[in-house]
Amino acid sequence: MSRSSVYCRRFAQGIVLAATLAISSCRSAYVAADTAYQRAQDPVRLAAADSLRALVREYHQRSGGHLPFEERADSGPFMIVIGRSEAHEDEMARTPALRRGARWGNSGELEAELSRVLERSVSLPREPQRVATFAPNVYLYFIAGREYCVVVHLFEPSSLSVPYPFGDATFHSHAICEQAPEPGNSAS
Repeated sequence: MSRSSVYCRRFAQGIVLAATLAISSCRSAYVAADTAYQRAQDPVRLAAADSLRALVREYHQRSGGHLPFEERADSGPFMIVIGRSEAHEDEMARTPALRRGARWGNSGELEAELSRVLERSVSLPREPQRVATFAPNVYLYFIAGREYCVVVHLFEPSSLSVPYPFGDATFHSHAICEQAPEPGNSAS
């Protein structure tokens, strides 16, 4: 083998090694940045859960003791998926880890129903992450009978969360669940 051929081979090996190190370094930097971002967004997600609960409670009071989509939950669980777009909501609603056998609708339906009963324009809080990732970046309004839950998905555990696998990671389902008083009962 010629001397120039040896140098070329070593040079190529050096480039491959440098590229491998650069890719590995970029991956590590991305994971660290994503972890920091997800941790920073968990308080936003928790505030969204509280906002959604407040809207459902207000609806309950203004509607004479009914819950949004209570009639759809008469024959089994029903959920509204609140995502980045209707297509994203449709995709996430078909995910068995989130769906759990419930029939479902899109966030536009809940916004329209809340706006109708509350007599003002309602925009639901949305997951702060706007780009597609491997994470379940949606919120849920789930109703079964007279009980409802508002669910957000956290990166880290909370006092109300339950861990669950999703893809190759573990996330934490933070659910605020309440039993609605029967219509006519003033306690809420």
